[in-house]
Amino acid sequence: MMGAAVGGVAQKLFPGYTAGPGAYALVGMGTAFAGVVRTPLTSVFMIFEITRDYTIIVPLMISNLIAYFISHKLQRQPIYEALSAQEVYTCPPRNPVPRPNGCMCARQCVRCRRPYRRT
Repeated sequence: MMGAAVGGVAQKLFPGYTAGPGAYALVGMGTAFAGVVRTPLTSVFMIFEITRDYTIIVPLMISNLIAYFISHKLQRQPIYEALSAQEVYTCPPRNPVPRPNGCMCARQCVRCRRPYRRT
């Protein structure tokens, strides 16, 4: 919404020189995605797949890089790494002890998901 608002103001101030508010909204959407998820190239591909317009790629790449560097300065750990650090996964042992009949227990074969507990 912020991109569309900026695009609307730019369109009113410089009507012959700027793109429409929709282009600004798409660039803002891609930039927000690149800043939060930290995948700048993915948002370029996504926006291009939506629009099939080459003229929006360069402003999108520039804004994605700016968003990427700002988000990296504000928080070093990406959002998906932070979320996965909250989950605790215990892996099965490397050499599980087989039962007498040669089968393994299901707990030894499957990862156990346990809730995160702060210590």
